[in-house]
Amino acid sequence: MNTQCLEKAVELGNMILSSETSLRLADAKAAFEEDYAAQAVSDENIDVKKMPSMQEYLKALDDYDNFANSVLEMLKQTIGYIEPKSGGCGGCGSHGKR
Repeated sequence: MNTQCLEKAVELGNMILSSETSLRLADAKAAFEEDYAAQAVSDENIDVKKMPSMQEYLKALDDYDNFANSVLEMLKQTIGYIEPKSGGCGGCGSHGKR
């Protein structure tokens, strides 16, 4: 296996972890976990999504997911990966063809 590629993957992972988006997610998660009122509501299965700390956490999580998906899409484009246009069921024979 090409160790340089693996080293670059680790480097990319560390860059993602230190990105503004990732740090915001970590801060929002910590704020939610420290919000005892939100935790009490969460423990009682009440609609916790109305709590400001949970709203921020969910927004940060959504932004992080979008960021991670953008990175993945860029990697796919760079290495020439093309997803099948169909649902990927294999019935039409186009699954995995470039």
